[in-house]
Amino acid sequence: TNASSGCVAGERKALLKFKETLLDPSNRLSSWNEIIDRDCCAWRGITCSKSTGHVIGLDLGDRGDMFDNDDMARAEWLGDMLPDTLR
Repeated sequence: TNASSGCVAGERKALLKFKETLLDPSNRLSSWNEIIDRDCCAWRGITCSKSTGHVIGLDLGDRGDMFDNDDMARAEWLGDMLPDTLR
């Protein structure tokens, strides 16, 4: 895909799987919803390359009320799901 058509489908799926592993009591990741917006580049905390549409940044903000002790393992798992070119 290119930037004009939104994010890469495989990356969108990886982000949604990653979201399923998180606690989000403040509903910060409510925009991470492919029914409402399939373009994950428009989701809160996601930064995409303007030229390729690949996810290049992930900012989940304050960790205080959103994550538990397994965050780093989950982040590594998400990294494993992304293509080698993005690591």
